[in-house]
Amino acid sequence: DGRGKCLLVREEVAAGQVVMTEQPIFVQPFGCSVRRTAMAFKRLPETTCRKLLELATAPQHANGHTGEDSHDGTGGQLIAVLRTNGICRQDGSVGVYAVLSRANHSCQPNSVLLPHLMGLF
Repeated sequence: DGRGKCLLVREEVAAGQVVMTEQPIFVQPFGCSVRRTAMAFKRLPETTCRKLLELATAPQHANGHTGEDSHDGTGGQLIAVLRTNGICRQDGSVGVYAVLSRANHSCQPNSVLLPHLMGLF
């Protein structure tokens, strides 16, 4: 139906029930420059890099894309993925999650993401 990948629960969930928890596949510390973000990305295993770059990105005009973003080592795709799929964590960093990052795109959300002190969601 053209909607791409999503997060779907196939069984009834009680109010207040934890549906899932997940560790981030990438964390961009608060205030981290594009250059430092690119360096951290290059240190990731190749399978993690692929998972990260497979996540959807918003159109350039919608995600605040700037010329500096193209210096992320992926032609701007890494920063676009972070802006589209990143979830703010309690410490101000931005985490990207292989599955949970898909949960923050619903036009009609029926659940919430709650951060855990350990960085889990």
